[in-house]
Amino acid sequence: MSNLYMNWDKDKLAVIATGHVMNGITNDICDTYYQLGSEEYRWKFPFSLVQRKFSSGLVAFDQSPIISGGRKGSDLRSFLVDKIFYPTLEWLGCYHSAVRIEFSDKLKDWLFEYKPEVLYIQASTLDTLLFAIELKKFLEIPSVFHMMDDWPSTISKRGPFRKYWQKRIENVLKHLLDMTDLYLSISEAMSEEYKIRYGKTFRPFHNPIDLDRFSSKDKPITSHGKRFRILYLGRVGTANRQSLLRFASFISQYSHSDKSVEFDIYTNDNKELGVGKMMRYKGVNVFSAVSYDQVPNLMNSYDLLILPLDFTKSGLKFSRYSMPTKASEYMASGIPILIFAPYETAISRFFLKYQCGYCVNSPEKDSLEKAMNMLISDNDYRSLIVERAKKLAFQLFDGDRVRSDFQSLISQLAVSRWD
Repeated sequence: MSNLYMNWDKDKLAVIATGHVMNGITNDICDTYYQLGSEEYRWKFPFSLVQRKFSSGLVAFDQSPIISGGRKGSDLRSFLVDKIFYPTLEWLGCYHSAVRIEFSDKLKDWLFEYKPEVLYIQASTLDTLLFAIELKKFLEIPSVFHMMDDWPSTISKRGPFRKYWQKRIENVLKHLLDMTDLYLSISEAMSEEYKIRYGKTFRPFHNPIDLDRFSSKDKPITSHGKRFRILYLGRVGTANRQSLLRFASFISQYSHSDKSVEFDIYTNDNKELGVGKMMRYKGVNVFSAVSYDQVPNLMNSYDLLILPLDFTKSGLKFSRYSMPTKASEYMASGIPILIFAPYETAISRFFLKYQCGYCVNSPEKDSLEKAMNMLISDNDYRSLIVERAKKLAFQLFDGDRVRSDFQSLISQLAVSRWD
């Protein structure tokens, strides 16, 4: 989102979000954040007794995020809430009805003061969908809905009431879409699917890149040196946890006659389930994520970049139509890319179509071994996929062009109902 909204006037951007997602926010692109806190975001009794309280109102950047009750919860509390409390509520069928978001006088006053002209929506839970509908009605301005993952396919997958909630949430989403003026997706595959599923025309927007951040000259593809270094950058979670674990396990057992192979993971999800196990594998290292400015230089110090997505049923449902935001930057880096994902995913279909990376579409060890042997030994092939990827990235993901198209689409919707 920061890439898409770069170069907008700051005083023309504002964000409304719950306190639970106000982590790591910056004021590089936007410095007006309204935090939905205890005056708007309400858990029903008795769940309200165990929920952390957040203050309502604008976030001040001259101090820490406005979270009432002091510091963030302990690791134990986070584990109990995220791994036990929420899954239990979901299985019982309570999760989707346990929270409601209401309009406080403070929120209404701020909206009247700010006077928004376009409503850009990302929502992926029942409470946020219902809030978006009420916000649309309250503001009476054009709206944009941007879908990043196929969360409707996975939002209700446990417990005896899962079919009820799946249908309920789907109906609310369709109602919101019927009220929406512009539809955006993350990939061509998602747009094709949603045209069939929802009868709406979604326009795809990939993560744009600033071309001047990446050298026009490719890193020389050579076979010198005794180390072969592989890099993964980004999140560890629902869409890729199992494939990352599988690849880490494979690397710990893989042996090459000429090279010592190492796999490094840079992520802020160091406490995510499975990451600890990855850290214990031979040849695998996990580091904290680096700043955005450091990414090009970091990628340039490696021999191979990996994009993994899970082969599990739930993982495939979630990521089938997604294009990881890092894909465009991977392609522009001048480093060969290994796609480790099911054939059905948008990312595999894209890289297979353009032949700009090596695709492993099977979770089997033999497939990974064949891929690694070729990627380490065949310099001509590595040079070919690098050339194709970089050329395509510069054509499709040029930040100036993509941002211009994105901002033009949204700006054309703007109406001034506040005169």
